[in-house]
Amino acid sequence: HGQQKWMDFLRGHDCDVVLMPAAALPAFKHGQSTSLSLGYQGIMNLLNWTAGVMPVTHVRTSEQCYPLEKLPPSQRDSMARAAAKVMEDSAGLPFNVQLAAPPFHDELVLYAMRELERALPPFERLPPPPSPAAAAVNAGRSMSAADCRKRHGP
Repeated sequence: HGQQKWMDFLRGHDCDVVLMPAAALPAFKHGQSTSLSLGYQGIMNLLNWTAGVMPVTHVRTSEQCYPLEKLPPSQRDSMARAAAKVMEDSAGLPFNVQLAAPPFHDELVLYAMRELERALPPFERLPPPPSPAAAAVNAGRSMSAADCRKRHGP
């Protein structure tokens, strides 16, 4: 029933492909996905739609925080704390979008992904994150939770 409503809505608006974030957060560091999963890919799986995910940008140093203090107290729950943890030291991690189309339209998704890739500046794949020892040397370049509070206020 829900799948048919979704299809009717998109057809009624002459929409062949949907572009949306792949997740509410950038890519997770290894091991973080066990405590938090805010992906929108599950929606497309439930609808049985074809979807493709691609990186479009990176987290900038100034964006690598999730100021819990700005949330209403009722929203400062374990999910918000986990999101804040994901954002710590996330500079350079990719942020992805997904393109989706009705079932069995794989070629349409691939075509839309190619067109989006052509329309955007080239995505630069960054080197893997440094080892813990190298990260300690570069610690001055990342934004701590305290720096996040200073930048975004209470």
